[in-house]
Amino acid sequence: MLVLTPTFRMMARDLLGLLPSPPIAVSTVIRLLQLLSTQASKPYVSCFISGFYFIRNNERTQYFLTSLLMQSDLILRSFSHQAAMIAVLAEHSSLLGLKVKTLKHTDFPSGFIYHRKKGRGEFGNFFMDFFEGKESPYVFHMSWTENKNNKILFYRQMDQWYLKDHCMDRKLKDVAMESGSTFVESCCSAEPLFSCHFSDKPSTKPCRDSPPLDKNGKSYW
Repeated sequence: MLVLTPTFRMMARDLLGLLPSPPIAVSTVIRLLQLLSTQASKPYVSCFISGFYFIRNNERTQYFLTSLLMQSDLILRSFSHQAAMIAVLAEHSSLLGLKVKTLKHTDFPSGFIYHRKKGRGEFGNFFMDFFEGKESPYVFHMSWTENKNNKILFYRQMDQWYLKDHCMDRKLKDVAMESGSTFVESCCSAEPLFSCHFSDKPSTKPCRDSPPLDKNGKSYW
């Protein structure tokens, strides 16, 4: 288990098994590890983006990335690097034949799914299934969340936070010098550091006594 940042959570699954093994028959492949809409009018929807993708190195993908760099003003205009990438990706896919493969949302869930109401719609039961061991994602992207502090609180009540409090916002060298041990020994807990914070957000244990985060939010349990 490894926490990269409060934004991404790597799970204990091997990503290499998902990537194409050479040689590959398709000459140009971009494998975006995200769920994309199947609607013809909305081929690429940013709300599902996992923030994690794999790109094969060839002339078409090089041109795609160069175009994205040269059109970086789209980020300033749209206030979203995801929207800019989707716009360029859609153009290169339809105009130049850039091939895109997608993976299911249960392998790479995002904050969009996290904030869905329990039992409602296509994604309403995903996190309960995750807590019960019925789902085992590769990467969880805590998007659709206002700030880093809330992301950490969400991870805590999902039993997915292992960094001890005294190591928060500290430089690695400072922690190691004070304790006389390694960073891992001083800062990483062998067990998840659970605590309740919001009653209306997914949690491995009932957090009914905690306040809701959303206006008129109902208890997740």
